[in-house]
Amino acid sequence: MGIFADSRSEESVPLPEMNAAAERRLRDHHRACSGQEPDAVARAPGRVNLIGDHTDYMDGLCLPAAIGLYVYAAASRRPDGLWRFHAAGEASDLEVDPGLAETPDQLTCPRWALYPLGVARAMDDVAPLGFGFDVTFAASLPAGQGLGSSAALEVGAAVALHALAGRSFEPLAIARLACDVERRAAGVQCGMLDQVATAMGRAGQALFLDCRDLTTRPIALPLDRFALVVVQSGRPRALSGVGYNDRRRETREALEALSSLLGKPLAPGDVTVPDLDLAASGLTPRQRRRLYHVVTENERVRRCVEALERGDDAAVRALFLASHRSLRFDFEVSTPELDHLVELALAHHPKVAARLTGAGFGGCTVNLVPLEALDGFRREVPRRFRSRFKVDARALAVPVVDAASRVA
Repeated sequence: MGIFADSRSEESVPLPEMNAAAERRLRDHHRACSGQEPDAVARAPGRVNLIGDHTDYMDGLCLPAAIGLYVYAAASRRPDGLWRFHAAGEASDLEVDPGLAETPDQLTCPRWALYPLGVARAMDDVAPLGFGFDVTFAASLPAGQGLGSSAALEVGAAVALHALAGRSFEPLAIARLACDVERRAAGVQCGMLDQVATAMGRAGQALFLDCRDLTTRPIALPLDRFALVVVQSGRPRALSGVGYNDRRRETREALEALSSLLGKPLAPGDVTVPDLDLAASGLTPRQRRRLYHVVTENERVRRCVEALERGDDAAVRALFLASHRSLRFDFEVSTPELDHLVELALAHHPKVAARLTGAGFGGCTVNLVPLEALDGFRREVPRRFRSRFKVDARALAVPVVDAASRVA
């Protein structure tokens, strides 16, 4: 099964039981691998982004929330100075002697272990750990679905190792460290959205995140009227193998071209739609589309926050749909599966809000579903999706939870 759960194989298992099973696997595997009970156990939640995708690496605005599917990390000290990494469901462990000059690289290290190894190295660079350890991972959070699984692995490792070292941690500092590890380990030039949501999330609330300065403001979600539902499209997502870095490069190049055309340096947040109209003849159609998405997506985030604060459900629905269409046509990161899931969701009930979430190229949609329509939504949307694509799409109603923390 691997460290991350394939939640579609646990179709009828409620999320609390899925989480409890993952923690049991964690403790059992840690005892088997290390021969002792863990000295510290941490958990780090996945995340969903309500609106504001492909804006974080352009110093834009986002609205993520931490969700109640987790990566768990157990850690214990060992006397020989070795760093040992284990994961329930993975065939390969990793053992590192940090005193040696040669350490595993991306060619010899199990892929999952690149992330916690990067965290341990980064922590050791800041202040030497000075001890060996076993650290073990298990998860109820599925990978490849756009739910922040690698960020949860990084942040979970950081919290567990901080606890083992007796160090306090500052959530934003851990988010920065984890993002740097992600960029080096996966080769994905990501922004900070995932790591901030996992390290700083708040129960029942989304985070209004300004990526210019990484300030956040909690935004209450209407969970008394709506369920937050993610629907897996059946198409896994691996950003290192798709166009994520291409989109970032294209958007940066478009910004440079616009700055040259207007004769002044522009930060991403400076660009307006009139700027794009003024320089339209000097930009390629692709450059204009990429910048147009970022500019209008930032405005949609602002308007969505305002709509949530005044309880305007219809406005939230319209903004979700506009965001999805922009990601589909201007940024070109949607898929036929994601488009169909949004169509099915909107047709199911007139108050449902739906859009793809995360970077696209596969993964999940995010939906706000009226509570009275939830049972039918979870049953009918996957059924109708399967009738067209012949694959399963599981609808998960997920709680909005607090950030990563030590749990034992």
